[in-house]
Amino acid sequence: MKKLLLFVTLISFSFIQAQTFTIDNINYEVIPSTTNVKVTGLASPVTDMVIPETVNNSSIDYTVTMIDDNAFEDKIDLSSAVIPNSVTSIGANAFKGCLFMTSLDIGDSVTSIGNDAFQSCASLTTIDLPNSLKTIGDRAFEYNGLLSLAIPNSVETIGSYAFYGSDVLASISIGNSVTSIDVFAFGVQALNSTLTSVSCAIPSPLTINANVFSNRNLSACNLIVLSSSLSAYQTADVWKDFNTINGTLSVENVLLQNEISFYPNPIQNELFIDVKGLNNAKLEVINVQGKQQFNHVLRKINTINTSNLSTGIYFIKVTSDEGTISKKIIKN
Repeated sequence: MKKLLLFVTLISFSFIQAQTFTIDNINYEVIPSTTNVKVTGLASPVTDMVIPETVNNSSIDYTVTMIDDNAFEDKIDLSSAVIPNSVTSIGANAFKGCLFMTSLDIGDSVTSIGNDAFQSCASLTTIDLPNSLKTIGDRAFEYNGLLSLAIPNSVETIGSYAFYGSDVLASISIGNSVTSIDVFAFGVQALNSTLTSVSCAIPSPLTINANVFSNRNLSACNLIVLSSSLSAYQTADVWKDFNTINGTLSVENVLLQNEISFYPNPIQNELFIDVKGLNNAKLEVINVQGKQQFNHVLRKINTINTSNLSTGIYFIKVTSDEGTISKKIIKN
């Protein structure tokens, strides 16, 4: 009887133990009762990491659907990471402290980014948040080097301190589905005037705490909203504190704003343009007299030489199969 009990106990323990394996230096754990796996870490340091959508272990095909909590925390050797379209969630602290990661590609199925997921990724200057994303956790991108930020129309909640400490952030566009922006989400530690443009497609101004933009000099920053929302933003607490508020954001802009980002603004010798879901995109730079200065065929990531432009105001016009979007820039 004792032998039988011991045998049953051993069998039960074997089922309780998580099934784990390593392929191409990436550690995986099988999610119970599924053929899905989550990524739990690395077997040894890597510089450039590409996580596959599927892996095969013991003749079983598994789909990679999660990045586990703390999976790559403090991996200072990591310089780039590609997260596949099969992944739907990125856990807390997943890439926290990856100080030298400069390139991040997040797949198009991620719906949630956990607390502190990319905190202190100080070398990260640009991110493309997918249109599937709904939740951005507390401190998710705190203390990063982001130059511009486009929050997709799919996002509903932005956690506290989500982008806090992004000292060189020049522009923010906020999609039309956001229902909550928590405290200090876009704040900085010391008074800062780098933020010059906020585009907000939310039809009715959210009630937000004044510290959402803590230490941002809103008197030096412009707010762009839908024309139908202009009067509401002009009288809403916090939102009314922006330097100028104009209602030039169109429905077309709302649809396109998350597909392209421009930074910095003002510019000096270079303009960076990141394009996501636009086909056959072309750039025109036009001066205030309406004269085209130059044009350029756009790829996904673009560096435009602006050293030949004189000091002044210009308009960037991007046309694509999906529509046209324009933006004012200043050349110092």
